[in-house]
Amino acid sequence: MTDYLKSQNVVNQSYAAACIEKMLIRKRQDGSNLPVMTEVTVDQTMLSKLLQNLCELLQNNKDLYAVRALLRVI
Repeated sequence: MTDYLKSQNVVNQSYAAACIEKMLIRKRQDGSNLPVMTEVTVDQTMLSKLLQNLCELLQNNKDLYAVRALLRVI
C-alpha cells in the first residue's frame, strides 16, 4: 500500500493516502471499539516506510489526504 504513495499518478497517490487514513481509523467489529491497526499489528519497518513515503509525498504535492494520513500515523 505504501508503494502507491510514490506513484507517478497524482490520483493514485491521493487514493493511497485516503485508504491508509481510513485503515487507521477503522474499528474492530467485536465490540471492543479498538482500532484494527495498532502499534502491535504494524511492524517498525512498515511504519518507517509509511512515514517516509507520506513525508515525501507532502514535499512534492500538498495533498489533503496525505496530511490526514500523516496525522493519523503520528
